[in-house]
Amino acid sequence: MLRSAARNLGWLLASRSVLAILSLFYLGFATRTLGVVDFGRFALITGAVQALTTFVGFQTWQIIVQYGVQPLHDGDSPRLARLFRLAARSTCRARSSARC
Repeated sequence: MLRSAARNLGWLLASRSVLAILSLFYLGFATRTLGVVDFGRFALITGAVQALTTFVGFQTWQIIVQYGVQPLHDGDSPRLARLFRLAARSTCRARSSARC
């Protein structure tokens, strides 16, 4: 069990290292290709999108864990079903503008 966990950790660290090295090449290529001004715009847009994604990221599982324990414990199936429907609709609307 411990050997398997260590092997998986090794693969995880190796893949992260490879991705870090590749991202350095990608940033170097992007900087040379775009130039200073356009690379600054690129970095600003990328940072803004990542911040927006963090703020808008709906984690509906937290709502279910926090508010679903009591209805589950009480055996209140309709209330729990309403909570699941709300979470599903929130997730669907957060991922796309289409109706679910």
